[in-house]
Amino acid sequence: MKKEDFITKLKMSKGQPANVILNSLSTDNVVSLWNEYCSANGNECNTIYHNNQEFFNTESYFNSNFSTVYDIIKAVAKGDYNITDKYVCFDDYGTLISFNGLDERNSPFSSNELLEWLVYTNLPR
Repeated sequence: MKKEDFITKLKMSKGQPANVILNSLSTDNVVSLWNEYCSANGNECNTIYHNNQEFFNTESYFNSNFSTVYDIIKAVAKGDYNITDKYVCFDDYGTLISFNGLDERNSPFSSNELLEWLVYTNLPR
């Protein structure tokens, strides 16, 4: 889901609060909105990825951020990473952290930040 889709859904919601609409979305849609927010605000370090083989096979990402395989191993070993968790992201130090839900301790997700960006940046001035 894109920001524009959320705004359209909000406008058609007949007065439902934005947080209720956000909470009704699938986790994947919320993650998509969160990642768009991170990209728009230069906060790519908080981008959330699915913790799967596709993430680790993103060769261009790893080649541009890690110079050696050892650097990748350090990012995993020094972080709070569990291979069975559903999501993964990088912390402020470039180490991998993983989590299963957006409300967990390791998750960078903030519904307040996301809602502010989704709603308040679209108000008429």
